[in-house]
Amino acid sequence: MDNLAPMEPISGSAPIPDRVGEAAPHEQSDQTGAYELMAIFPATLSEEEVAAAQVKVKTALTERGAAIETDQDFGKRKLAYPIKHVRQGVYHVYNFRAPKLGLQKLGSELQLMPEVLRHLIMVRTVRTQAQLEAKAALRERIQAKRMAAEERAVAERTKEAIAAPAERPAPAPTREVSKEELEQKLEEILKDETLGE
Repeated sequence: MDNLAPMEPISGSAPIPDRVGEAAPHEQSDQTGAYELMAIFPATLSEEEVAAAQVKVKTALTERGAAIETDQDFGKRKLAYPIKHVRQGVYHVYNFRAPKLGLQKLGSELQLMPEVLRHLIMVRTVRTQAQLEAKAALRERIQAKRMAAEERAVAERTKEAIAAPAERPAPAPTREVSKEELEQKLEEILKDETLGE
């Protein structure tokens, strides 16, 4: 047993943090990422109060080292369910770049703001122009395939509709039945039914 080497972490695995909430050493870099923050403000606030709350959120972002790229107001909308007895909210979206370390503290700070009903910070995928062009080309190819498949289906249905009348068998020739034959057949059926009772 003495010849065994001490165990080392598997390459790519990170050491476990000592305390909950403490970042692991590999996460303690100042790498910036692209993020999107959606904040919902109560519609019960006046326009001035909402504007002040939006400035407060912007200030919190810039204090954490965020560079705000876009700032969009989506206006007042009905909430899916009441939050703190409020049924409508003013939605506001911020696109920003920030260091990864400050996001958890930013989230905690936003939770403590009474002006913010809910917030959500998401990682935003930033695509290059080449990626956008490749995606557009893929959409065009898919659309072209769908159109070709639809055209083939229409052509097939048209072909079947044209060929269908020719393939139908001719109706069997009918023999004329006289009135006497019909009455005789009817009497036989009625006679069999009365005997069966």
